[in-house]
Amino acid sequence: DDVIEIPDGWISTSWRNNACPSMALEIDENTAITIWIDYKSPELRQTVGKRFIVSIQDEEEEFNNSGDFDTLEEALEKAYILKNGYTN
Repeated sequence: DDVIEIPDGWISTSWRNNACPSMALEIDENTAITIWIDYKSPELRQTVGKRFIVSIQDEEEEFNNSGDFDTLEEALEKAYILKNGYTN
């Protein structure tokens, strides 16, 4: 019941040392949008807050938080808005 399907065009970027699983959508060769996925149950989450965090990873591999969301649909909507408005 807590399985997240990775949408077309996205890749799993989860790594064993990360606090949360993640998936990314590449904007260009140096930039990607990442959605971090925390536990469904707030009591189990690594951080206080919403379940999905959207961030942009820039060419220096810095993550810039772009919003926290309750649902995957909201996070994906924000990610696509960021992708469509991105200019380097």
